[in-house]
Amino acid sequence: MFQQQRGFTLIEIMIVVSIIGILSSIAISAYQTYLIRSRIAEGMNIATTVKSAIWDVYANKGDFPAGGGNDQYALPDPIETAYIHNITVGDQGIITILFKDLGEEASGGKTIELHPDTSNSGSISWICYSAGKAGGAATMPPKYTPPVCR
Repeated sequence: MFQQQRGFTLIEIMIVVSIIGILSSIAISAYQTYLIRSRIAEGMNIATTVKSAIWDVYANKGDFPAGGGNDQYALPDPIETAYIHNITVGDQGIITILFKDLGEEASGGKTIELHPDTSNSGSISWICYSAGKAGGAATMPPKYTPPVCR
């Protein structure tokens, strides 16, 4: 009698493997972007401590110390982590977060800037800058930064 064959053909297996390969390449790229964004978020979280120190000096003196510098705000220099090369406070209280090599387009030496806005008397609001945003000198590609920095 006629016996029915079971199993998959070679072409069916090759098609499934190629589909899995395409999907995994998309997933790996998205995961790498996610990792870079999470490492940048770490820098933004550490910057909140720096913002507090700047606020303390501004509240006591009514202005930002001339020339800036971490020592003017009683901050350590460097402020360094596994993904952050340094966080520095410049003139007029501008915070610059210098990142180590995070991969892809966020290679070493990319920065994000936080500028204090004191137009509301008695408070400081912060304006975040990434590459291409007018008014700042940051170099981190916007696709990796928080939405407020773009």
